[in-house]
Amino acid sequence: AGLLDGRNCAAHWENTPRLREDFPRITVTDSIFELHDRLFTCAGGAAGTHLMLALIEQQLGEGLVADIATRMVIDQIRNGDDNLNVKPHVRYGTWNRKVLDAIALMNDNISEPLPMRSLADVMGVSARCLERQFKSELGVTPNTFYRNIRLSRARQLVRYSAHSLCEVAAFSGFGSSKTMKLNYEAQYGISPREERKKYDVGERQSAGPAAAKILHDVGAPC
Repeated sequence: AGLLDGRNCAAHWENTPRLREDFPRITVTDSIFELHDRLFTCAGGAAGTHLMLALIEQQLGEGLVADIATRMVIDQIRNGDDNLNVKPHVRYGTWNRKVLDAIALMNDNISEPLPMRSLADVMGVSARCLERQFKSELGVTPNTFYRNIRLSRARQLVRYSAHSLCEVAAFSGFGSSKTMKLNYEAQYGISPREERKKYDVGERQSAGPAAAKILHDVGAPC
């Protein structure tokens, strides 16, 4: 509806990449919340509490906010400018630097996945060593973890974007919509097309030049 066009918007860290891609007229920030006139957005979780405190402070002053925070056992009142800063070791449950760096590379290369050997070379270890570290820290192989990242990306696009399933496959690093469908069903127990029917995002249109370029670059058939 264009309600947030030209405005800042806060969102959960898992959703910010998709929002930035699908809604270029909105500035999706890394702040925990954003206040604009009567439009309020936050990153979810505890950020909603800090948004509430900010609104109370605007209307009724710092004194009441401090009292409310004390009663709610909130030892630090955060401003909207505070960044999300979800630490990778918290997100993934490991302090292993090689594993975390490999995951960062995976997240940066979703539409065109890196071969495991290339990933290991960047990490300065053998592919076998990287596999052992992933299994030890996360309980899965790097290939499985990488595939799950791409499937998670595909699921977000299937549910909430207007991209065709062929475009979703390209954006998620699958060679074709058929390959994506097989992996998707194995992971989630439902086909992309069936899951999409559960989510109404209005009239779906092609992603346009951006998707066309990726489709051309990866040579993904529909």
